[in-house]
Amino acid sequence: MYLSEESPTPELQEIVVFILKSYTPMWFSIKTSKYFTEGPKLVNQSTQSSRYLPEDLHNLVGPVIKRNGFFAHPEHLMLAMTQDNTKLIRELGLRRILKARQIKREQLSEHSFRQNSISRLKISRK
Repeated sequence: MYLSEESPTPELQEIVVFILKSYTPMWFSIKTSKYFTEGPKLVNQSTQSSRYLPEDLHNLVGPVIKRNGFFAHPEHLMLAMTQDNTKLIRELGLRRILKARQIKREQLSEHSFRQNSISRLKISRK
């Protein structure tokens, strides 16, 4: 489609850039991902790929990443750490999980996954 156009419009060029730099790489990464412990890496990859988008597309994609980024919650990050290739990261993840288990139940607050609960997730441009 893009190559068949003699003089593509800026809108078409912008769509093609988005598909090539962000959407397609993420789609393949998600489809080839077998384990939920890879979720935090995918959230990180999506934020990194969105950095190179034009500002208007970046502003469009940022809220979507935040809304769908429940793998950025600390619980998922600690589980992903236990499956890391680096021994030091695996040990750190295990120590943090064991420490979290020692907290008394009374001190724990009820935790639910809300759409806006990842508002602190920084999605900045390059």
